[in-house]
Amino acid sequence: APAEGKALAADLNALAEDVRRSVSNLRLPHGALSVSIGLADVAPGESLSDLLIRADKALYAAKHQGKNRVARAA
Repeated sequence: APAEGKALAADLNALAEDVRRSVSNLRLPHGALSVSIGLADVAPGESLSDLLIRADKALYAAKHQGKNRVARAA
């Protein structure tokens, strides 16, 4: 099961990168868009509130790393 979790995490990272890249490649009349994405894995027994807090922290980490990035919560 741990290997499946790692594979799923890798798939989610790849999906988030694809979304980020697709948005970045859009050409709009008023300029380019960027997307920062924060990801977090659910820890055993973790509440939804705590999960969202960690994902939000990952989002802000992505923004502070230069925007237009994907960051995963620790």
